[in-house]
Amino acid sequence: MEISNQKREDNYQEYLLLKRNPEYSIVTLNPKSGGVCAVHKEHCFDKQIGPYGCRRGQYELTVAIVLSGEGHCILLESEYPKGKNIKVYDAIIDGIPAEIKTVESNGRWAIRTKIHAAIRQGASLLVLYFPSKLNYSEERIIEGWSYNKKTNQAITLNRILAVVEGEVLEILKPPG
Repeated sequence: MEISNQKREDNYQEYLLLKRNPEYSIVTLNPKSGGVCAVHKEHCFDKQIGPYGCRRGQYELTVAIVLSGEGHCILLESEYPKGKNIKVYDAIIDGIPAEIKTVESNGRWAIRTKIHAAIRQGASLLVLYFPSKLNYSEERIIEGWSYNKKTNQAITLNRILAVVEGEVLEILKPPG
């Protein structure tokens, strides 16, 4: 994905601001794409080892690296800004509240529940990460999104991206 010179400049200005902000522990600029990645010091990375042999928190970092490599500005935010027991979305991607969810299986409810959780957390953008291409299915994503729309729960979710083998795929919003 080629980004505009204006977006590149906006990202660079955001990068400079974030570098000076003590709330962010890691701030990087991708020199090739112009993308930015920043990690809030209160962002919680899941330390549990998943079925693919790495810590689940690594999935979020992988998504952040892939998205910033395509020119996006991704901020992994504090997940509990409203208090210890009130979890909100993980990130802000290009200014949009976003949640990153990993699909580790191809079970019937695997994607549907990820969409439902992202909606509950107030995300407008959901990024589904597939550590195995075998679990990816555009049809299952659309089915899960449609299911949540039928239950009037997908009102805030406007966009879904899938990250599969380092590639970012945009899933089109189901009609209705």
